[in-house]
Amino acid sequence: MPRLILRDFTYLNRDLVQRFLGQLEEGLTQDAQTTTTRGGSKGAGGGVTAGPMTGRVDLRKTAGHEVSQTVSQTPASEFARLHRLMTEADGIQPLAAMDDGIWGQIQKNEVVELEVVVEVAGMAKATQFLRTAERLAPVLRAFGAADESQLDQVKMWGSALGSADNNKLPLAATLAGARRFHFFSELDVSHLLIDADAMDGEMTLLGMVQRKFAPTEQFAIPGGFPGIEMVPRAQRRKLVRGAKPEGDAAGVVGPIVVKGPGGIITPIALYR
Repeated sequence: MPRLILRDFTYLNRDLVQRFLGQLEEGLTQDAQTTTTRGGSKGAGGGVTAGPMTGRVDLRKTAGHEVSQTVSQTPASEFARLHRLMTEADGIQPLAAMDDGIWGQIQKNEVVELEVVVEVAGMAKATQFLRTAERLAPVLRAFGAADESQLDQVKMWGSALGSADNNKLPLAATLAGARRFHFFSELDVSHLLIDADAMDGEMTLLGMVQRKFAPTEQFAIPGGFPGIEMVPRAQRRKLVRGAKPEGDAAGVVGPIVVKGPGGIITPIALYR
């Protein structure tokens, strides 16, 4: 591992970082006091003769001052400390590439570091699209790029989807080094460090394994298919089996199903 790692965070759950740090360090250090001594010296030197012995006398006086400063912890510095402590304790399983044998050895609650390609999942992506369209409505109207009926439809769908949990952002992730492995994570929006509509792309995901999917298992993303919980179980299973992870409306509606092998990851951080 490189001696120095700088991370560009897109998501960082400081609550989880502090909770885990408190367990590892039996407490949490908020601030640290450091003291630096700066100074110089002055004096005089000369030769001395005493019988058969000769030598040199060098008398110096040191003078200086101390500089004290308080170093406050930041979310990024806390994460770096947690990552270092866990790495030293062999508590992180880095999984850039994987096969069934490796994944089979991973246990629930283990912390893994995955190189993944993430995408906003389910109707959350459609909701973002509609919110953007609503913000642009005055411009579209001014330039005649959309008529009133189209704008009314955007507003109607925006209202229909407004009941979704706006505090959570569902993500579907594919392991970059082995694309057959799929994962699901639900982000706490309050810990996002970039706009939600920029959360697509290749990133590193550090998180805790909450659940593992068998190769034949399919997991319906919560909120990915509004109203699906009202459908009888038999019909719901048919809908899930027929849904593609990419979705037929890729680009507007994100993945609504995650297929095994893979699992659900409780996200601690995402970074580039």
